[in-house]
Amino acid sequence: MKSSFHQFTVHRDTIPLNAFVTSSGLFEWLKMPQGSSAALRWFCNVVNEVIKNFRGVASYLDDLIVFDDTPATHVGTMHALFERLRTHNLKLTPPKATIGASKADFLGHTISPDGVRLNGAKVSALTKLPMPKDVKQLCSLLGGLSYYRKFLPNMA
Repeated sequence: MKSSFHQFTVHRDTIPLNAFVTSSGLFEWLKMPQGSSAALRWFCNVVNEVIKNFRGVASYLDDLIVFDDTPATHVGTMHALFERLRTHNLKLTPPKATIGASKADFLGHTISPDGVRLNGAKVSALTKLPMPKDVKQLCSLLGGLSYYRKFLPNMA
């Protein structure tokens, strides 16, 4: 989605709650700031409400993925989704969108009619990490491996 959080105007009563001061003066957010503790939960709830009852549509934060069995069904789903987004005044980022693809990279995975596979670039990045030298580096490596644990037999 285009400028996801900034598509929403904050309620006038909450404007002073998101104020901040710099050497240039006091500033107040008129649009939803990304760092607000409630912003992420609220944004995800709005997106989930907008796409609910859509078969084959999923979201992760401001990323949407649409998958269907046939091209004709896909066109229908996309048309209905665009109408729903328009109704809720939500805008997309056209350069970021891919429509009608037979496979897509989403959240570090490649999704296709053959199923869900590891994204090669992400795996390559993990394999090129240096040997951990401290606890922080070890935690980073284990976190990356854990994300793909369903593809790693015997990983606890």
